[in-house]
Amino acid sequence: SGRVAERIRFAALGPGKRLLRLASPSFDVSVMEVFASLSSGATLCIAPPEAVRPGQPMRDTLESRRITHASIPPAALGAMPDDRPLPDLELVMCGGETCPIELAAIWSGRFRLVHAYGPTEATIVATLHECDPRRAWAGNGPLPIGRPVAGAAVYLLDRDLVPVPEGVIGEIAIGGEGVARGYLNQAALTADRFVPDPFAPAASGPAPRMYRTGDLGR
Repeated sequence: SGRVAERIRFAALGPGKRLLRLASPSFDVSVMEVFASLSSGATLCIAPPEAVRPGQPMRDTLESRRITHASIPPAALGAMPDDRPLPDLELVMCGGETCPIELAAIWSGRFRLVHAYGPTEATIVATLHECDPRRAWAGNGPLPIGRPVAGAAVYLLDRDLVPVPEGVIGEIAIGGEGVARGYLNQAALTADRFVPDPFAPAASGPAPRMYRTGDLGR
């Protein structure tokens, strides 16, 4: 519920807004699409698969259904024609894979483009970075993944789970209220990836844990 509330607040969802259900029901993002729209009073727009194919079909659907909010993977966003405005589109959450800087340069001035990062094990979204269209875009590197959402904590750790100095590459670990309990019937894998969080405030209930993502950050 905390993640849903944060998504609604950050995206300014509410009555009159129209959120496109793009993700398959088997994909974790679909859960956020459903609960964020219905919990805020926004309209959840469900389009047939052929209407959201990357490219012109997705573009036509966004325009004809007057979509205001959508979660679109970078590959699909990159395949969409950019030859004319989408006046109703207010915010696109872009995640699931690395978003190239060039893609942000094309779209960030047309609507709020937000680069989202987070694994399923940390309730889908752990960090957000809102792209600034005033930035001088250059190079071929990835976009920043941003800062932790409310209720999440993000650490960069070495192999001994000690925080690395500023500018040094470390493994991304995620703590906070959105961390899952573990993997069903996989005790060894759970013990390896879900470890005690030594940085969290002391709690009266179960000891706080963090999830080691295996991703590297700086």
